[in-house]
Amino acid sequence: MPSLADVIVGLASFLARRAEKSEALIEWLHIVESNIATHAATRERAARLRTELVSQLTPQQIEAAEVQTQATTLEGLALAILVTD
Repeated sequence: MPSLADVIVGLASFLARRAEKSEALIEWLHIVESNIATHAATRERAARLRTELVSQLTPQQIEAAEVQTQATTLEGLALAILVTD
């Protein structure tokens, strides 16, 4: 059974292929990578995708995305994803 982090990385990957909001996806992936409960393989997938997405943004966009993650937990992110239109 996939973990919450696996699901978030999978969703981010899907949305990235559709060119959806790279800045928000970087936030998601940073949160997954920062969570100590995330499995190493999931953390590596998140890091690879985040590296790919970061190359498409300006330094200001990257910084803004990373600042947003400071107050967000993995569970808080999942809830935000579920309640977003």
